[in-house]
Amino acid sequence: MDLTSLIGPAVVAAAISSVVASIGILISARTTKAVHGERLAFEREQAERRANAEIALAERKFTLDQQLSDHKRRVELAEAVLSDFYRIEEIYRVARGPFVPIADMLPIKGVSDELATDPDYAALRRIQEHEQFLGDFRARKYEFAAVFGKEAAAPFDELRKIHNEIVWAVEDIFRHKEIRGERATRAARLLQGQEARNF
Repeated sequence: MDLTSLIGPAVVAAAISSVVASIGILISARTTKAVHGERLAFEREQAERRANAEIALAERKFTLDQQLSDHKRRVELAEAVLSDFYRIEEIYRVARGPFVPIADMLPIKGVSDELATDPDYAALRRIQEHEQFLGDFRARKYEFAAVFGKEAAAPFDELRKIHNEIVWAVEDIFRHKEIRGERATRAARLLQGQEARNF
């Protein structure tokens, strides 16, 4: 057996083996490239989905934060207005109180002494002490109406009517005092005229 006879089939086998290995490497490289391409496409798709989900989540969070902020503002405004209504209720309750201490009959700058020292003026004096607060409260009506609607602001109008009724009642008391004073003066003059005729 000749060495050349053994080398020939080995060379053929080696050549076939190298061709098969080259084909295997080529198939493996193509498969790896295809798998890598699919993997990159999958990762790109996942990244796009994640980005879209994060954008949707951010938009949803923004919307919810805005709704929460609006709700918080509504609640805070409602609480403030309700507490102001309670305060006004107390102001009017005290203003209409029957007891008139001396402090409520002291002279006031800008008001005649006759009027300021009259006990019937006490209710109006007590309300006027809170005029700044009442003005701020009336101005809040428009903010309240803008947030809760025009119908929800109706109690502001009712309160204004109550305020006006108290002021008008005090004015009526003074108007009737003037009428009674005029009547008393006329009656006194008539009485003096009668007495003069009787003598």
